[in-house]
Amino acid sequence: MKDIAARIAAARTARAPFAAEPELADIEAGLAAQDLVTGLLAPAAGGVAGYKISWNTGAAMARMGLPHPGYGRVLAEGIRESGAVLEAAAYREFMMEPEIAAVIGADMAPRAGGWDAASVLAHVARWVPAFELLDRRGGGAVPHVPTILAGNIFNDGAVLGGPGAPADTDFSALETVVSVGGEELLRQAGAAPQPPAEALAFIADRFNARGITLRAGDIVLCGTHMPVTPVPAGAEAVMSVTGLGEVRFSMR
Repeated sequence: MKDIAARIAAARTARAPFAAEPELADIEAGLAAQDLVTGLLAPAAGGVAGYKISWNTGAAMARMGLPHPGYGRVLAEGIRESGAVLEAAAYREFMMEPEIAAVIGADMAPRAGGWDAASVLAHVARWVPAFELLDRRGGGAVPHVPTILAGNIFNDGAVLGGPGAPADTDFSALETVVSVGGEELLRQAGAAPQPPAEALAFIADRFNARGITLRAGDIVLCGTHMPVTPVPAGAEAVMSVTGLGEVRFSMR
């Protein structure tokens, strides 16, 4: 397992083409490898500063052959503020996902009975619009889920916007609008794949079970509002969510 983790971490650092690791036979093996991969990458990347959920709809889980959503870490060096300028040449296969992110306001240690959508709210400082940044490195067409999980599901950071909204925000009627290069790609109310508080509860429980406490200041990406989307050099991506504000970044 250590050799596999070392290969995955080295490929991520070099932005080498995605390569499946068939020895990772199931999702639990992939998640165990993720622990090791993160341990190799995090010290040079400022540590872990966030977490992510993926495939958190019934259709996505069925497509990936999963009994529950996927999840992973976000390294500190990849987290940016709205208005960031990214270098297209720095990525092998750049993609983005527009999401709502939780900014954690109080530590989320293991809780008797686990977390749910109601209990997480006291631990959320605010919800903000965010773009998840991904470098799929040619792995999108190679759905070896355990290897994808081991590599933190292609995560390469996030761009956070604002000003944000309070923990008890009702998301059901909020409209998400996304454009890339001036072309509107999404305008939809209730675009989140699940209520963000439910996504946060899942993430807190899963990482608590792995001996990890979500800390104040961490972020949690709560699931994409549309399919993964490229942003070409010279284009700007913009997302607005009613009541939460706006987030944007450009690619050069």
